[in-house]
Amino acid sequence: MKDKKLIFIIYSLSGGGAERHAVTIANYLVEHGYELEILLLETPKIDYELDDRVKVVFLHNCGSLPESIPERITVVDSAMKKLSLVNRVRLKYYKTFSHDKFDVFDNWQMYKRRYSDKLYDYIKDKEGYTVFSWMTIASIATCVALQHLKNELIIVECSSPFAEFEENHPITILKKKFSSRAQKVICQTYDIAGFYDFLSDAEIYVIPNPIKQDFPERYQGVRQKKIVTFSRITKVKNIPLLIDAFHRLHDDYPDYRLHIFGNGTEKKNLISYVKESGLENAVMFFDHDPHLHSRIRDYAMFVSSSIREGISNSMLEAMAIGLPTISTDSSGGGARMIIQNNVNGILVPVNDVQAMYEAMKYIVEHPDEAEKMSVNAAKIREELSIDRIGQKWVDAICE
Repeated sequence: MKDKKLIFIIYSLSGGGAERHAVTIANYLVEHGYELEILLLETPKIDYELDDRVKVVFLHNCGSLPESIPERITVVDSAMKKLSLVNRVRLKYYKTFSHDKFDVFDNWQMYKRRYSDKLYDYIKDKEGYTVFSWMTIASIATCVALQHLKNELIIVECSSPFAEFEENHPITILKKKFSSRAQKVICQTYDIAGFYDFLSDAEIYVIPNPIKQDFPERYQGVRQKKIVTFSRITKVKNIPLLIDAFHRLHDDYPDYRLHIFGNGTEKKNLISYVKESGLENAVMFFDHDPHLHSRIRDYAMFVSSSIREGISNSMLEAMAIGLPTISTDSSGGGARMIIQNNVNGILVPVNDVQAMYEAMKYIVEHPDEAEKMSVNAAKIREELSIDRIGQKWVDAICE
Protein backbone atom coordinates (compact mmCIF):
# COMPACT_ATOMS: atom_id res chain seq x y z
CA MET A 1 0.00 0.00 0.00
CA LYS A 2 1.34 3.42 -0.96
CA ASP A 3 1.46 6.29 1.51
CA LYS A 4 -2.11 7.45 2.00
CA LYS A 5 -1.22 11.11 1.50
CA LEU A 6 -2.90 13.01 -1.30
CA ILE A 7 -3.06 16.57 -2.64
CA PHE A 8 -5.91 17.71 -4.92
CA ILE A 9 -5.03 20.82 -6.95
CA ILE A 10 -8.00 22.65 -8.48
CA TYR A 11 -8.74 26.19 -9.64
CA SER A 12 -11.47 26.78 -7.05
CA LEU A 13 -14.32 25.19 -5.11
CA SER A 14 -16.70 28.01 -5.97
CA GLY A 15 -19.56 26.36 -7.84
CA GLY A 16 -19.37 23.97 -10.78
CA GLY A 17 -19.73 20.23 -11.38
CA ALA A 18 -16.02 19.39 -11.34
CA GLU A 19 -15.62 21.21 -8.03
CA ARG A 20 -18.51 19.30 -6.51
CA HIS A 21 -17.04 16.06 -7.86
CA ALA A 22 -13.66 16.86 -6.23
CA VAL A 23 -15.31 17.49 -2.86
CA THR A 24 -17.34 14.27 -3.05
CA ILE A 25 -14.25 12.17 -3.78
CA ALA A 26 -12.18 14.00 -1.15
CA ASN A 27 -14.81 13.33 1.51
CA TYR A 28 -14.92 9.64 0.57
CA LEU A 29 -11.15 9.24 0.67
CA VAL A 30 -10.66 10.86 4.08
CA GLU A 31 -13.50 8.70 5.38
CA HIS A 32 -11.46 5.69 4.22
CA GLY A 33 -8.22 6.61 5.91
CA TYR A 34 -6.48 8.95 3.48
CA GLU A 35 -4.76 12.16 4.54
CA LEU A 36 -5.84 14.75 2.01
CA GLU A 37 -5.26 18.41 1.17
CA ILE A 38 -7.07 20.49 -1.42
CA LEU A 39 -5.01 23.34 -2.85
CA LEU A 40 -6.98 26.11 -4.56
CA LEU A 41 -5.23 28.13 -7.26
CA GLU A 42 -7.75 30.98 -7.06
CA THR A 43 -10.96 32.06 -5.30
CA PRO A 44 -10.54 31.30 -1.58
CA LYS A 45 -14.17 30.28 -1.18
CA ILE A 46 -15.74 26.87 -0.60
CA ASP A 47 -19.32 26.39 -1.80
CA TYR A 48 -19.63 22.70 -0.94
CA GLU A 49 -19.72 20.77 2.32
CA LEU A 50 -16.17 19.59 2.89
CA ASP A 51 -15.22 17.06 5.57
CA ASP A 52 -13.40 18.79 8.46
CA ARG A 53 -10.52 16.34 8.06
CA VAL A 54 -9.68 17.73 4.61
CA LYS A 55 -7.00 20.40 4.86
CA VAL A 56 -7.37 23.39 2.54
CA VAL A 57 -4.57 25.49 1.07
CA PHE A 58 -5.20 28.85 -0.62
CA LEU A 59 -2.46 29.72 -3.09
CA HIS A 60 -3.62 33.35 -3.18
CA ASN A 61 -5.31 35.50 -0.59
CA CYS A 62 -7.08 37.60 -3.28
CA GLY A 63 -7.99 40.07 -0.52
CA SER A 64 -11.21 38.22 0.31
CA LEU A 65 -10.29 36.17 3.37
CA PRO A 66 -11.80 36.98 6.77
CA GLU A 67 -9.50 38.20 9.53
CA SER A 68 -9.67 34.83 11.28
CA ILE A 69 -9.74 31.59 9.30
CA PRO A 70 -10.21 27.99 10.45
CA GLU A 71 -7.12 26.15 11.67
CA ARG A 72 -7.27 23.59 8.86
CA ILE A 73 -6.80 26.34 6.23
CA THR A 74 -3.34 27.46 5.12
CA VAL A 75 -2.62 30.53 2.96
CA VAL A 76 0.40 30.52 0.65
CA ASP A 77 0.53 34.09 -0.59
CA SER A 78 4.14 34.58 -1.70
CA ALA A 79 5.10 37.20 -4.24
CA MET A 80 5.01 36.34 -7.92
CA LYS A 81 8.51 35.88 -9.33
CA LYS A 82 9.68 38.30 -12.01
CA LEU A 83 10.11 37.17 -15.57
CA SER A 84 13.81 36.47 -16.18
CA LEU A 85 15.82 38.53 -18.63
CA VAL A 86 16.28 35.53 -20.91
CA ASN A 87 12.55 34.91 -21.05
CA ARG A 88 11.77 38.59 -21.60
CA VAL A 89 14.07 38.50 -24.62
CA ARG A 90 12.40 35.32 -25.89
CA LEU A 91 8.98 36.91 -25.57
CA LYS A 92 10.05 39.96 -27.55
CA TYR A 93 11.60 37.75 -30.22
CA TYR A 94 8.48 35.58 -30.56
CA LYS A 95 6.22 38.64 -30.57
CA THR A 96 8.16 40.03 -33.50
CA PHE A 97 8.71 36.88 -35.55
CA SER A 98 6.16 34.24 -34.48
CA HIS A 99 2.80 35.20 -33.03
CA ASP A 100 1.83 31.54 -32.43
CA LYS A 101 4.99 30.82 -30.45
CA PHE A 102 4.49 34.06 -28.54
CA ASP A 103 0.98 33.03 -27.43
CA VAL A 104 2.17 29.62 -26.23
CA PHE A 105 5.25 30.93 -24.45
CA ASP A 106 3.38 33.87 -22.90
CA ASN A 107 0.70 31.55 -21.45
CA TRP A 108 3.35 29.11 -20.24
CA GLN A 109 5.28 31.80 -18.39
CA MET A 110 2.13 33.31 -16.91
CA TYR A 111 1.00 29.95 -15.48
CA LYS A 112 4.51 29.22 -14.28
CA ARG A 113 4.95 32.50 -12.45
CA ARG A 114 1.44 32.74 -11.02
CA TYR A 115 0.95 29.08 -10.10
CA SER A 116 3.71 26.59 -10.90
CA ASP A 117 6.56 28.28 -9.02
CA LYS A 118 4.42 28.49 -5.89
CA LEU A 119 3.19 24.92 -6.32
CA TYR A 120 6.77 23.72 -6.61
CA ASP A 121 7.77 25.55 -3.42
CA TYR A 122 4.82 23.99 -1.57
CA ILE A 123 5.01 20.43 -2.89
CA LYS A 124 8.80 20.02 -2.68
CA ASP A 125 8.39 19.41 1.06
CA LYS A 126 5.55 16.90 0.48
CA GLU A 127 7.59 13.86 -0.46
CA GLY A 128 5.43 10.74 -0.68
CA TYR A 129 2.23 12.64 -1.48
CA THR A 130 0.33 11.66 -4.63
CA VAL A 131 -0.76 14.80 -6.48
CA PHE A 132 -4.03 15.09 -8.43
CA SER A 133 -4.63 17.96 -10.85
CA TRP A 134 -8.27 18.78 -11.58
CA MET A 135 -9.25 20.60 -14.78
CA THR A 136 -7.13 22.12 -17.52
CA ILE A 137 -5.46 25.16 -15.96
CA ALA A 138 -4.59 23.28 -12.78
CA SER A 139 -3.23 20.37 -14.83
CA ILE A 140 -0.89 22.53 -16.88
CA ALA A 141 0.35 24.42 -13.82
CA THR A 142 0.83 21.23 -11.82
CA CYS A 143 2.61 19.35 -14.61
CA VAL A 144 5.05 22.26 -14.94
CA ALA A 145 5.57 22.47 -11.16
CA LEU A 146 6.32 18.75 -10.81
CA GLN A 147 8.83 18.47 -13.66
CA HIS A 148 11.71 18.24 -11.16
CA LEU A 149 9.87 16.52 -8.31
CA LYS A 150 9.33 12.79 -7.77
CA ASN A 151 5.70 12.85 -6.61
CA GLU A 152 3.28 10.64 -8.50
CA LEU A 153 0.95 12.82 -10.58
CA ILE A 154 -2.59 11.88 -11.60
CA ILE A 155 -4.51 14.12 -14.01
CA VAL A 156 -8.29 14.22 -13.46
CA GLU A 157 -10.03 15.20 -16.70
CA CYS A 158 -13.50 16.64 -16.05
CA SER A 159 -14.35 18.19 -19.39
CA SER A 160 -14.29 17.34 -23.08
CA PRO A 161 -10.72 18.19 -24.13
CA PHE A 162 -11.50 17.69 -27.83
CA ALA A 163 -13.97 20.58 -27.70
CA GLU A 164 -12.67 22.72 -24.83
CA PHE A 165 -10.07 24.47 -26.99
CA GLU A 166 -9.09 24.17 -30.65
CA GLU A 167 -6.21 21.86 -31.57
CA ASN A 168 -3.82 24.77 -32.22
CA HIS A 169 -4.91 26.81 -29.19
CA PRO A 170 -2.02 27.67 -26.82
CA ILE A 171 -3.80 25.89 -23.94
CA THR A 172 -4.15 22.66 -25.94
CA ILE A 173 -0.51 22.83 -27.00
CA LEU A 174 0.64 23.33 -23.41
CA LYS A 175 -1.66 20.58 -22.17
CA LYS A 176 -0.16 18.06 -24.57
CA LYS A 177 3.38 19.32 -24.02
CA PHE A 178 3.39 18.85 -20.25
CA SER A 179 0.85 16.05 -19.66
CA SER A 180 3.59 13.47 -20.18
CA ARG A 181 4.65 14.20 -16.59
CA ALA A 182 1.57 12.30 -15.35
CA GLN A 183 1.72 8.60 -14.46
CA LYS A 184 -2.07 8.19 -14.53
CA VAL A 185 -5.14 9.93 -15.94
CA ILE A 186 -8.69 9.56 -14.59
CA CYS A 187 -11.37 10.37 -17.18
CA GLN A 188 -15.14 10.41 -16.89
CA THR A 189 -15.86 8.76 -20.25
CA TYR A 190 -14.22 6.56 -22.87
CA ASP A 191 -14.46 9.37 -25.41
CA ILE A 192 -12.46 11.65 -23.13
CA ALA A 193 -9.91 8.91 -22.47
CA GLY A 194 -9.24 8.81 -26.22
CA PHE A 195 -7.77 12.32 -26.05
CA TYR A 196 -4.88 10.97 -23.99
CA ASP A 197 -3.80 8.30 -26.49
CA PHE A 198 -0.57 10.24 -26.92
CA LEU A 199 0.43 9.31 -23.34
CA SER A 200 1.79 5.87 -24.15
CA ASP A 201 3.35 5.32 -20.70
CA ALA A 202 0.42 6.52 -18.55
CA GLU A 203 -2.35 4.37 -17.10
CA ILE A 204 -5.77 5.63 -18.21
CA TYR A 205 -8.84 4.99 -16.02
CA VAL A 206 -12.48 5.66 -16.91
CA ILE A 207 -14.44 6.42 -13.74
CA PRO A 208 -17.85 8.17 -13.96
CA ASN A 209 -18.97 10.76 -11.44
CA PRO A 210 -20.54 9.38 -8.26
CA ILE A 211 -24.05 10.23 -7.16
CA LYS A 212 -24.83 11.17 -3.58
CA GLN A 213 -27.38 9.07 -1.76
CA ASP A 214 -29.50 11.63 0.09
CA PHE A 215 -31.82 12.57 -2.77
CA PRO A 216 -35.58 12.62 -2.23
CA GLU A 217 -37.46 9.55 -3.36
CA ARG A 218 -38.68 9.31 -6.94
CA TYR A 219 -42.05 10.99 -7.38
CA GLN A 220 -45.01 8.78 -8.33
CA GLY A 221 -48.09 10.59 -9.53
CA VAL A 222 -49.29 13.23 -11.95
CA ARG A 223 -46.40 15.59 -12.65
CA GLN A 224 -46.50 19.38 -12.79
CA LYS A 225 -46.43 20.99 -16.21
CA LYS A 226 -42.94 22.30 -15.61
CA ILE A 227 -39.67 21.65 -17.40
CA VAL A 228 -36.37 22.27 -15.63
CA THR A 229 -32.69 22.72 -16.30
CA PHE A 230 -30.09 23.60 -13.70
CA SER A 231 -26.42 24.36 -14.24
CA ARG A 232 -23.86 27.12 -14.39
CA ILE A 233 -25.27 29.46 -17.03
CA THR A 234 -22.51 29.78 -19.62
CA LYS A 235 -22.34 29.68 -23.41
CA VAL A 236 -21.30 26.04 -23.49
CA LYS A 237 -24.62 25.07 -21.87
CA ASN A 238 -26.35 26.38 -25.02
CA ILE A 239 -29.53 27.32 -23.17
CA PRO A 240 -30.87 29.45 -26.07
CA LEU A 241 -31.40 26.15 -27.89
CA LEU A 242 -33.54 24.90 -25.01
CA ILE A 243 -35.53 28.14 -24.99
CA ASP A 244 -36.13 27.86 -28.74
CA ALA A 245 -37.28 24.24 -28.43
CA PHE A 246 -39.51 25.14 -25.50
CA HIS A 247 -40.97 28.00 -27.55
CA ARG A 248 -42.24 25.46 -30.10
CA LEU A 249 -43.60 23.23 -27.34
CA HIS A 250 -45.28 26.19 -25.66
CA ASP A 251 -47.11 26.97 -28.89
CA ASP A 252 -48.62 23.46 -28.69
CA TYR A 253 -49.02 23.31 -24.89
CA PRO A 254 -49.27 26.85 -23.46
CA ASP A 255 -49.78 25.58 -19.90
CA TYR A 256 -46.17 24.37 -19.68
CA ARG A 257 -43.43 26.43 -18.02
CA LEU A 258 -39.64 26.31 -18.25
CA HIS A 259 -37.65 26.88 -15.05
CA ILE A 260 -33.93 27.67 -15.31
CA PHE A 261 -31.90 27.42 -12.08
CA GLY A 262 -28.37 28.76 -11.74
CA ASN A 263 -26.11 31.73 -12.27
CA GLY A 264 -23.38 32.58 -14.70
CA THR A 265 -22.04 34.94 -17.32
CA GLU A 266 -24.93 34.39 -19.76
CA LYS A 267 -27.84 34.88 -17.38
CA LYS A 268 -28.54 38.53 -18.24
CA ASN A 269 -28.35 37.75 -21.96
CA LEU A 270 -30.79 34.87 -21.55
CA ILE A 271 -33.28 37.00 -19.63
CA SER A 272 -33.19 39.51 -22.49
CA TYR A 273 -33.55 36.71 -25.04
CA VAL A 274 -36.63 35.38 -23.27
CA LYS A 275 -38.23 38.84 -23.31
CA GLU A 276 -37.43 39.27 -27.01
CA SER A 277 -39.07 35.88 -27.64
CA GLY A 278 -42.23 36.94 -25.81
CA LEU A 279 -41.83 34.15 -23.26
CA GLU A 280 -41.34 36.16 -20.08
CA ASN A 281 -44.53 34.70 -18.58
CA ALA A 282 -43.52 31.11 -19.43
CA VAL A 283 -39.76 31.00 -18.77
CA MET A 284 -38.61 31.77 -15.23
CA PHE A 285 -35.09 32.16 -13.84
CA PHE A 286 -34.03 31.21 -10.32
CA ASP A 287 -30.80 31.30 -8.36
CA HIS A 288 -29.30 28.09 -7.03
CA ASP A 289 -31.66 26.51 -4.51
CA PRO A 290 -30.17 24.31 -1.74
CA HIS A 291 -33.44 22.38 -1.71
CA LEU A 292 -33.63 22.13 -5.49
CA HIS A 293 -34.09 18.37 -5.79
CA SER A 294 -37.08 18.29 -3.45
CA ARG A 295 -38.54 21.27 -5.25
CA ILE A 296 -38.36 19.77 -8.75
CA ARG A 297 -38.95 16.06 -8.10
CA ASP A 298 -42.50 16.23 -9.50
CA TYR A 299 -41.63 18.28 -12.61
CA ALA A 300 -42.48 16.89 -16.03
CA MET A 301 -38.89 16.56 -17.27
CA PHE A 302 -35.27 17.73 -17.12
CA VAL A 303 -33.49 18.93 -20.26
CA SER A 304 -29.77 19.50 -20.90
CA SER A 305 -28.79 21.34 -24.08
CA SER A 306 -25.00 21.45 -23.64
CA ILE A 307 -22.51 21.52 -26.48
CA ARG A 308 -19.83 19.74 -24.44
CA GLU A 309 -19.67 18.02 -21.07
CA GLY A 310 -17.63 15.43 -19.24
CA ILE A 311 -20.55 13.84 -17.49
CA SER A 312 -23.19 16.39 -16.57
CA ASN A 313 -23.76 16.29 -12.82
CA SER A 314 -27.14 17.99 -13.24
CA MET A 315 -28.17 15.26 -15.70
CA LEU A 316 -27.13 12.53 -13.25
CA GLU A 317 -28.95 14.23 -10.38
CA ALA A 318 -32.11 14.66 -12.45
CA MET A 319 -32.05 10.98 -13.35
CA ALA A 320 -31.37 10.00 -9.74
CA ILE A 321 -34.59 11.65 -8.58
CA GLY A 322 -36.50 10.03 -11.44
CA LEU A 323 -37.07 13.01 -13.74
CA PRO A 324 -37.70 11.97 -17.35
CA THR A 325 -34.48 13.26 -18.90
CA ILE A 326 -33.53 14.64 -22.31
CA SER A 327 -29.92 15.45 -23.14
CA THR A 328 -27.94 16.48 -26.17
CA ASP A 329 -25.36 13.93 -27.27
CA SER A 330 -22.69 16.42 -26.26
CA SER A 331 -18.99 16.24 -27.00
CA GLY A 332 -17.28 14.16 -24.34
CA GLY A 333 -19.70 11.24 -24.58
CA GLY A 334 -21.03 11.42 -21.02
CA ALA A 335 -24.71 11.51 -21.92
CA ARG A 336 -24.19 8.74 -24.49
CA MET A 337 -22.45 6.58 -21.90
CA ILE A 338 -25.25 6.99 -19.32
CA ILE A 339 -28.48 7.29 -21.33
CA GLN A 340 -29.99 4.31 -23.13
CA ASN A 341 -32.15 6.05 -25.67
CA ASN A 342 -35.88 5.77 -24.89
CA VAL A 343 -35.11 3.47 -21.95
CA ASN A 344 -33.85 5.75 -19.18
CA GLY A 345 -33.87 9.00 -21.13
CA ILE A 346 -33.73 10.51 -24.60
CA LEU A 347 -30.63 11.59 -26.53
CA VAL A 348 -30.87 14.29 -29.20
CA PRO A 349 -28.21 15.72 -31.52
CA VAL A 350 -26.33 18.84 -30.45
CA ASN A 351 -27.77 22.12 -31.82
CA ASP A 352 -30.92 20.43 -33.20
CA VAL A 353 -33.87 22.53 -32.03
CA GLN A 354 -36.44 20.39 -33.84
CA ALA A 355 -35.15 17.14 -32.33
CA MET A 356 -35.20 18.61 -28.84
CA TYR A 357 -38.73 19.95 -29.35
CA GLU A 358 -39.92 16.53 -30.59
CA ALA A 359 -38.32 14.79 -27.58
CA MET A 360 -40.02 17.19 -25.16
CA LYS A 361 -43.33 16.75 -26.98
CA TYR A 362 -42.95 12.96 -26.82
CA ILE A 363 -42.63 13.04 -23.02
CA VAL A 364 -45.66 15.35 -22.73
CA GLU A 365 -47.80 13.16 -24.99
CA HIS A 366 -46.67 9.74 -23.70
CA PRO A 367 -46.94 9.81 -19.89
CA ASP A 368 -46.73 6.01 -19.58
CA GLU A 369 -43.44 5.91 -21.49
CA ALA A 370 -42.17 8.89 -19.49
CA GLU A 371 -42.96 6.97 -16.29
CA LYS A 372 -40.94 3.98 -17.49
CA MET A 373 -38.01 6.28 -18.23
CA SER A 374 -38.37 7.73 -14.75
CA VAL A 375 -38.22 4.30 -13.10
CA ASN A 376 -35.17 3.27 -15.15
CA ALA A 377 -33.40 6.59 -14.68
CA ALA A 378 -33.57 6.34 -10.89
CA LYS A 379 -31.56 3.09 -11.03
CA ILE A 380 -28.51 5.27 -11.61
CA ARG A 381 -28.38 5.86 -7.84
CA GLU A 382 -27.11 2.33 -7.25
CA GLU A 383 -25.01 2.08 -10.40
CA LEU A 384 -23.06 5.25 -9.55
CA SER A 385 -23.19 5.14 -5.75
CA ILE A 386 -20.29 6.78 -3.94
CA ASP A 387 -19.29 3.40 -2.52
CA ARG A 388 -18.89 1.91 -5.99
CA ILE A 389 -17.20 4.92 -7.55
CA GLY A 390 -15.07 5.65 -4.49
CA GLN A 391 -13.68 2.11 -4.56
CA LYS A 392 -12.72 2.60 -8.21
CA TRP A 393 -10.72 5.66 -7.14
CA VAL A 394 -9.01 3.69 -4.39
CA ASP A 395 -8.13 0.95 -6.90
CA ALA A 396 -6.68 3.52 -9.31
CA ILE A 397 -4.62 5.13 -6.56
CA CYS A 398 -3.23 1.81 -5.29
CA GLU A 399 -2.40 0.12 -8.60
